[in-house]
Formats: sequence, C-alpha cells, structure tokens
Amino acid sequence: MMDTFLHLFLTGYLAASVLILFILSMKKGLKRHISAEWQYRMDFLFFVLLAVPFLPAGLFSLMNMGNGWFDRLFSVSSPNTAAGAVSGEMMPVMNGDNWLQDFTLSVQHASSGLIAPVFLTIWLTGIAVFAVFTCRCSRELRLVTESMKPVEGGELAALFARCKAELGIRRNILLGTSILAKSPMAAGLFRSRVILPAGIGQAMEWKEIRYILLHELTHLKNGDIPLGYLMCLFQALHWFNPLADLAFIQIRQDRANHCVATVLKSLPSEERAAHVKTLIHFAARRPKAAALFLATVPGAPV
Repeated sequence: MMDTFLHLFLTGYLAASVLILFILSMKKGLKRHISAEWQYRMDFLFFVLLAVPFLPAGLFSLMNMGNGWFDRLFSVSSPNTAAGAVSGEMMPVMNGDNWLQDFTLSVQHASSGLIAPVFLTIWLTGIAVFAVFTCRCSRELRLVTESMKPVEGGELAALFARCKAELGIRRNILLGTSILAKSPMAAGLFRSRVILPAGIGQAMEWKEIRYILLHELTHLKNGDIPLGYLMCLFQALHWFNPLADLAFIQIRQDRANHCVATVLKSLPSEERAAHVKTLIHFAARRPKAAALFLATVPGAPV
C-alpha cells in the first residue's frame, strides 16, 4: 500500500510540476496581454495541479477510462502494470517516447525496498517543521489581533463606513488599531477585520488612509484570506517542490496586482499615482503572517 501511494504520488507530482512550469511560462509570455484579473483567475489552475499528487487511486483509474486521455497525455501506467513490466511480463517501454512511464517504472522498482518509508518520513518531517513555523506566525498574528482596539466612532469609523459602501460590502467587518501592527492588514478567517497601526490618523493624511482602507477591504471582498489559508496548506504539502514555490510567488504577485488594479479602477486618474505611492510606503513592513498568506498587507504592484 505504501509503495502504491509513493508510485501515484511521484507520478502525479511530476505531471503536475511539468504543467505548472508550462503555465508559469505561458503567464509570463502573456503578461502584457492579459488583465490583472485574468492573471489572478488563471492562478486557480495551480491549486488543481497541486492537488493531483493527492488524488485517490480510484480517480486515476477513472482518468484512464473512456478515451484514455490521461494515459495518452502522460503515458501513466498503473502500479500493477509497472510491476509486471519490471518483472519482464510485459515488453520493455523504457524509451524516450514514454518518458513519464519510464519514470514511473523506475519509481515502482525502487520503492520495493526502504525508499517508500524513508521518503514518507522525510516528507512528513518537512510538513511538521513547516507546521511549527506556521504556528509561530499565527501566534504573531494572534498577538496583533488580541491587542487591537476597536474603532467605533469618530472620523476614522465614518471613513471606513464610506469605503465599505463604495465597494458594496454589507457584511460586518471590524476596524481597529494596534500598537503591534507595523503595517495595515486584513485578517480573520471567520471574523474579518482591518487592523491599522496605532496613531495612523496623526501620521498620514485622510486621503492616504482612505487608499489603505479601500485596498484592505478589496482583499476581503475578493476572499483573499480564505484563499491564503488554502495556499498555506499547499505550501506545507509541497515544501520540497521548487516549482510550487514559484507558483506561490506568482499567486502572491497576482493577488496584489489584482487588488491594486481593482482599487485603481474606482479612483479618479489624478489619485492613482498617490494610491500606489501610499502602498509602496508600507510594502517593506510585511509581517511573517503575510508571508504565509494568513493576512494581507499593502504592497506595490509588480
């Protein structure tokens, strides 16, 4: 059973990695021809591909039914077929035309010993290390949210309400300030909140604060926080995959660009440069939680 899992996992991993590389190359070539919104929408293909190595064996069997498109596309053989080929019961297929099948046959042959348990041990250890790092980042974010002082009245609360109305947001979102917040941020998987650094009303002009509020509220409106937690899960599962890291970097850039582009569309042309300048001011103050997608902070468009 462990050998079968390793066989399907590495086969799906290689197939997904090849397609991720293809999509990254395609997005780079079409960057100037596709809007920020569609660049961001295309990133959802990454989640589908990153889930491929964890598909159950039965789903792989369904993929090989009918026209057998999956089998022809990647030349993937089942574990039993691979085992038969290695033992000499089938004709050799180790050739350049079926490169992925060659790889799966090698994996099936090698995993018959200690490779499978060793691989799983290393993989699970990496996930555990990533989980510890995630807990530390979550603790930092929790300290900020616990120190947040709600803003319930005054000019800042009124500005926040106007920004929500401007974006068509009706659900309840908390607004607060924190002495631990180095940068404005949106956070909260189940209880959405926008947190501003303490004293921001004295440090910035009201029009700049408006830009910040529009930016963070747009992140919440787009559902970027739940999506961020999903990305964090895939980061843990694919900690060993450099192509997955490239995909996450691309998603982070596209998420920021999409948010900025959405806000810029709602602003008069004479205010757009000031909005981007305000984002650059906070771009270097990214907390660890934002690096793990658990929160969003202002960032300059890429």
